Parts: sequence; C-alpha cells; structure tokens
Amino acid sequence: MTEKLYDIFPYQTAFEAKVLSVEPQGDRLCVVLDKTLFFPNEGGQSCDKGMLAGHEVLDVNIRDEVVYHSMAAHTDIREGDVVKGEIDWAHRFSNMQLHSAEHLFSGLVSKRYGYTNSGFHLSDNIATMDFDGPLTAAQIAETELAVNEAIYANVSSTAFFPSAKEAETLPYRSKKEIQGRIRLVAFEGYDLCACCAPHVGRTGEIGMFKVQAFQSYKGGVRISYLAGKRAWMAYQEQFDLLARLYKGFSANAENLEGFVQKLRDDLDAANSKVLRLQERLLEEQLRHSDENILFLEDVDTMVARKLATSHSKETGRDLFLFIQNDKGYRYIISTAVHDAKAHQKILQETLRAKGGGSEGLVMGTVDATMEEIHHVCTILSQTNQP
Repeated sequence: MTEKLYDIFPYQTAFEAKVLSVEPQGDRLCVVLDKTLFFPNEGGQSCDKGMLAGHEVLDVNIRDEVVYHSMAAHTDIREGDVVKGEIDWAHRFSNMQLHSAEHLFSGLVSKRYGYTNSGFHLSDNIATMDFDGPLTAAQIAETELAVNEAIYANVSSTAFFPSAKEAETLPYRSKKEIQGRIRLVAFEGYDLCACCAPHVGRTGEIGMFKVQAFQSYKGGVRISYLAGKRAWMAYQEQFDLLARLYKGFSANAENLEGFVQKLRDDLDAANSKVLRLQERLLEEQLRHSDENILFLEDVDTMVARKLATSHSKETGRDLFLFIQNDKGYRYIISTAVHDAKAHQKILQETLRAKGGGSEGLVMGTVDATMEEIHHVCTILSQTNQP
C-alpha cells in the first residue's frame, strides 16, 4: 500500500519518497513509490499534476491501494532511488476549491430535498454533479445562494478516519458502499461525506460558486458549475465580452438587451423580405425558362420546395432543382406524373446521392460536378417512365 500523504497534508507541495518499482508500460514507465502527494484519478476527480525527480508526471492512477505514477519512457528513475516530487499547487488548489464546493451543494441538496449525489466529474474541462431527483431552477438558485453564504461564513473542514464502530453511528453521505477504512470530510454545519480527495481547510478559500447550466439526466438532474479561480476567470471572460458588446453597439447595461432584441426583430424582418424576393425571382425564372434542370445559388430550400411542387402540378413536368452549398448540391426533384423516388434511386446509384421523400417529391444532397449532375438528369427528364 502506498502511503497517501495527500490524505493528511493537502497543502503540502513537495515530498521525498523511495522508488519501490519501475515497470515499462507501453511507451511509458509506471513508477510506484512508498509514499506520495500525488492524488490519483479517483472518485470522479482527475489526478494531480507535477514533477517527480525533475520529470513530468503524465498520469496518476490507483489500484488496490497502490498509487501508480505514469512517466515518459526515457525517464531516468531506478528502483531504490530516493526521489523528490512536487505537485502543481495551482492545479491542486483549483480542484480543492471545486470539490469542496460540490460537497457544500450536495450536502444542502441532501438536507433540503433528500436527493443523493449519484455522480461527480471534475477535470480541467468539466465540473458536474448528478442527483437522483429533479430540481427546479428556483431550487437550484436558492441552493447556489446558500453555498455562497457558506463560503462567506468561512467554516472549517476536517478530514478524518473514524473507527468502524464510530462510522456506524455517523450520518455521512456516500455514493457507494465502502469496504475497509473510511475517510470522512466534514464541513461544519453543512455536510459529512465519505471522500478520498484533498479539500480546503476553510470554506472561505473557495472564493465563489456559480452554477453554469443544468439539465435532466437519468430521471434526476445534472448540474454544471464552477468555483474559485475558475469561476472568477469565467466571470472575467463574460465581463470582457459584455464590455466589447457595449462598445460595439454603443450601448450600456440598461439598454443592451433591448438593443439586441431590436436587432433580432430587424433581422427577422429582413430575412422574411429576402425569402419573399427569392420566391418572386424563382417564380419568374421558372415561368420564363424552358429548362427543367436548374442550378441555383442562395435560395432557401423551403422556398424552392414550395415552388417546385406547385410548378410540377401546374405544368405536369418533372423539375430538377440543385442548390449549391459547401459540400456540393442540395437537390429537390418534383413530379406530378412520374415517380420522384425512382429518379432519386438513379441519382443514388450513379452519383452516390443521399436523401429521401415521397413519390411526388424527394430531397437530399449530392457531391458531384454540375456536368455530371446535368448529364444524369437530362437522361431522366427525357424518359417518360423513369
């Protein structure tokens, strides 16, 4: 068993340890020490970062109470060496802030609504917690405020290992049944939970807590959140974005929302006008053209579909429309007397087209040249029965 220094010394950043084994593992070395400060991937949280004997630790995992440090294959570490290790404190403290905030939120949800934290994920890219029951937006907002009030209260936390007899009497939270020794983390007045990770000594060190989003998940709810420096950095990004918007629109906090709504209304009106103009232009083009194979640009698909259907009904002609896009063409084939799906089948067989539809109208995409498409459609349009 590896002695887990992070259990007892969450604020310590440097240590010395003896190398017990060094084993090749693919293009890496797997190093086992007699003790370590490196927290492994465990309990939904990603591992610590840092250096060992002057070399970067690439990954840290734990199996059967043994912690394995993954290093580059060229690392000059040997069994029996006494090596110095140093963890990345900024990364460790950020994870402590986020994980401690999760305990506060989960403890409050458990007390207020009786739900269990059924999942937790913390990495450099994501921080989420799952609960086995639904929460409304108002309930989440109220709990978020309570977490921040707990931060302001600056209450202490304690990590300890109760005896088996003591553990039987303590009302602690746990996501799973735990075999063997139990490590509990207590936030005075807020939570008591089984946990293997380092935590802040006082809640004030979390700094701030913010729910970013939430969604229904497996009959309950998944909440995405940030805390500490990562929350502040996200706030700063949003603040900078708003500052750019204020400047770009010559607006301020009081009128920006109304300004953006007016832009949306104006854009909707302009788009409607463009669609009407497209419809009129395509109507004229169909009315004055003898061609039934047309290649178009910048035409809305629904406008083209509507006019293709009406044109085929009025004229009895098959109509082949191809609207250019970045990946080739989007096609619409309309017919009043033949089978559009039969036309589509030929396109699929000859030009690898994709799509679907009915006997009267089919739509899809085709990645081919104008010449290839025109050649196939000319044959189809000249055939009375496709």
